[in-house]
Amino acid sequence: MARDNVGTRLDSFDKARSYWIPWVTSGKIPPFVDYKFKSESDCIKAISSLSFIAEASDTGDLISTQTIYYGYYEVDPGKFEVLICGEELTI
Repeated sequence: MARDNVGTRLDSFDKARSYWIPWVTSGKIPPFVDYKFKSESDCIKAISSLSFIAEASDTGDLISTQTIYYGYYEVDPGKFEVLICGEELTI
């Protein structure tokens, strides 16, 4: 269910950029993974394969069972990005 989400969804480039600005200016960047894809469906397939990401049965939105920042979005026409970041990430 959507209410089970404990992460923060970054579903637009603007949201992701707003998240990063304070980290970059502070110099303390949290652990992150950032992948580029050629299609939205490839993004969904990749991020959905993570054990802590699921699709909410009531809304269809992606939810996280970890307190992280996560999501995918279009960065340029036909170019997409998956971003997963936060202090709970480990190698």
